[in-house]
Amino acid sequence: MKTHPAQQLLRMITLVMMFCASQLLAETYYVDASKGSDRNKGTSRDSAWKSLEKVNSTTFEAGDNIRFKRGEAWFGQLKPKGSGKKG
Repeated sequence: MKTHPAQQLLRMITLVMMFCASQLLAETYYVDASKGSDRNKGTSRDSAWKSLEKVNSTTFEAGDNIRFKRGEAWFGQLKPKGSGKKG
């Protein structure tokens, strides 16, 4: 069965909108061993977390990012909680 070009376009637009919406819901977390604090929110470079313990105690959602400051060192094991979803 052939689909009408307008239906194909509508499906494509729907897929793009779903992808964009999922990216808007994703959060980026920052970790800085020298200037961060685990009392911070962690969602900007200026409010970065300090430790792996804080990262490991947080449950992340699919699409979330964890960014570690370049040149810093952490000791221990990284075991973030959460579960991603395909797509």
